[in-house]
Amino acid sequence: RPLLFADTSFFSDADMAKRLSGVARSFVEQRVAGVFYHPVDFRDSSNGLNKRVTDVFKSANIPLVLIDCDMSAPPATSEFDVVGIDNMAAGWRLGDHCLSLGARRVLFVSMFHEFSANVQLRCAGLRSAIVAQPKAKFLGSVSLSDMSDCIKRKRPDAVVCSSDTVAAQVLKRLSGLGVRVPEDMIVAGVNDLPVATLTTPTLTTIHQPCFDIARTAFETLESRLADPSMPPRRIYLPAPLVVRESTGKGVGQKRQFVKTVKPTKHKE
Repeated sequence: RPLLFADTSFFSDADMAKRLSGVARSFVEQRVAGVFYHPVDFRDSSNGLNKRVTDVFKSANIPLVLIDCDMSAPPATSEFDVVGIDNMAAGWRLGDHCLSLGARRVLFVSMFHEFSANVQLRCAGLRSAIVAQPKAKFLGSVSLSDMSDCIKRKRPDAVVCSSDTVAAQVLKRLSGLGVRVPEDMIVAGVNDLPVATLTTPTLTTIHQPCFDIARTAFETLESRLADPSMPPRRIYLPAPLVVRESTGKGVGQKRQFVKTVKPTKHKE
């Protein structure tokens, strides 16, 4: 059978509900055998939108496999198969890496104040690694817009970001503050996007095995079609740490971070 694709990422919030529901109904009318769905996130109406879409396919008895993340915020889980990486383990791995390099004050930075399910798990995994070390402190999470002020107040020696896209912007802002990476602070991201090798310095990150996720999702849908009565499965693929220049060889235990931060006249 041919594959049908629909990209709704460019829809505005005002149009999202109508357009997304229309795409779902169109797929039902074309009698698709199954659906791969990446839940909508980072929108105020995400939960309602995801339920509305999945209800369309449920009513038509069309199985779904969720890609990358569940549509329910942890610790809750949905009734659908999910294929992705273990995001909590990814966060823990990044935290353990920072600790192994001498970092003891670790901050988590995300794009927005509101977290997607994936970002919540990454943050939780990072926190679990940091709090397990008696001499380390988890400084909490902050949005990218509030990062600069938080850096000056809390003086972290490591910043773990929710994604490589966020990490690339963090590197740029740290440069503007006069903070050297990795000499003064180490930075890491998640996803191993192409931008991770284009930043200065190059970015330490968690590799997202996109090809393997796609193949496993297809196999999962095939097995779901063969036996719709199977319980929902959570399939998490290996996501290795990729070490690059942004974490260097380690951070100095006695460095004076506060002296590296230049005052800014504008708010971000």
